[in-house]
Amino acid sequence: DLDAVFATDAELLAATDDDITGASLDAPSNVLTISEGTTDVTVDLSDLDDSAGVAANASDIATNTANIATNTTNIATNTSGIATNTSDIATNTTNIATNTSDIATNTSDIATNTTNIATNTSDIATNTSDIATNTADIATNTADIATNATDIANHIAADGDTDAGNEYNTSLGLNGTVLELVDGGGTLSDDLDAVFATDAELLAATDDDITGASLDAPSNVLTISEGTTDVTVDLSDLDDSAGVAANASDIATNASDIATNTSNIATNTSDIATNTSDIATNTTNIATNTSNIATNTSDIASNTSDIATNATDIANHIAADGDTDAGNEYNTNFTVTGGNLRITDGGGDLDVPLSSIDTDDQDASEVNSDSPVDVDGDGNTEATVEDVIQDIAPITSKAARIFYPPSIAIDASTNGTGRTVDLYAQYVTQYGTPSVASAGAPAAIPTYAATDLYYYITYADPAVFANMSIDANGELTYDIIGQPSDYNALINVVFVVK
Repeated sequence: DLDAVFATDAELLAATDDDITGASLDAPSNVLTISEGTTDVTVDLSDLDDSAGVAANASDIATNTANIATNTTNIATNTSGIATNTSDIATNTTNIATNTSDIATNTSDIATNTTNIATNTSDIATNTSDIATNTADIATNTADIATNATDIANHIAADGDTDAGNEYNTSLGLNGTVLELVDGGGTLSDDLDAVFATDAELLAATDDDITGASLDAPSNVLTISEGTTDVTVDLSDLDDSAGVAANASDIATNASDIATNTSNIATNTSDIATNTSDIATNTTNIATNTSNIATNTSDIASNTSDIATNATDIANHIAADGDTDAGNEYNTNFTVTGGNLRITDGGGDLDVPLSSIDTDDQDASEVNSDSPVDVDGDGNTEATVEDVIQDIAPITSKAARIFYPPSIAIDASTNGTGRTVDLYAQYVTQYGTPSVASAGAPAAIPTYAATDLYYYITYADPAVFANMSIDANGELTYDIIGQPSDYNALINVVFVVK
């Protein structure tokens, strides 16, 4: 009920007003201009314009159609290639069967034929697997093409046509007192004279211009303001964003399907190449088998002669060894018996006195250095291991145990008491995650446990630091009593390995 806001004809008979005198839409800019007397108000309706999205969808659909046609051609090519492979494999199978029969005629003890037969069996298994892979890929491609066709048909059915622009509004204007909105579906009209006053009715009235107009994009509601009164119009029927979003989803699905088809075609091409290589290998193997059969015939004749020779040799060996027991010459025992090391076999015991075996129990002073050097720089060359230990121990016991932890920043911008910094934690953090390492270096630097170290402050700027102490775990407590004059102050920290 607009009576609480708008004036009826009866209410405005004596009123002073000035009706809207015109409305026009500038198509290139999508700006709606509403005129009232000498006043114009504009509203930007660009959020309702989906022409760019529809045009993009039309282009994507055309691309998908071309890609599907290409996939169909590729699948046909793959099918022909697979048929050729099937025929070649059948021929190979026949040839392999013939070879197997010929090889069966010869002795199964010949290792060369056994290896060749195993190779042929592996090649056949590879070909069978490749054919199964190609069959599966073709089935996948067929399903993807059917899915693409269904998606395109659904898109056309949902849109009602393949025209990207026939749902646009073509005009909006007044025909007398009738507001007419025209699009591809026809004309919608509403006679405003029954509710609003005309120019003739308000000819002598004073002007009350429209003060504003705004479009709420999320809800597509147009609000027109005049003084303290607002009128709203729901323009949602002009919004095609849902259709564009649906098209975008379908296009994304098509793009994914095309990518899958492309991958499958590449796989098929690779499989066909593999089959071609396998066929060539089989041809070579067949030729090799033919040669091997001839060689086998010669080898069998040689084997017959060798078997006779072996029989004679075996009889001679048995006669020389005295038996046919393979293990009766083994050692049967190996022990320390009394003061002897004893080995026992079928021929009896052999003893070695343990007292005749020397031991090596040298002290460090008895072990000479291969290349004597002056370890401690005192001018004397250390010739034995003991000399080296005695000279280097005083050095490593001191210098090697002392090191400086990484540099850290301590805030001294303000005075304060009882402040703390965990020196050990700072050391572990920086050694554990260095900023740069040389090629081939480990990611972290080795560190000591907190209780493996002593902690020292050898110097601290007395104008900045006071009341300093360090606990056994490396936490420093201190006061800041002044700020450095040049924004820097010194504090030296030393760690010593216990």
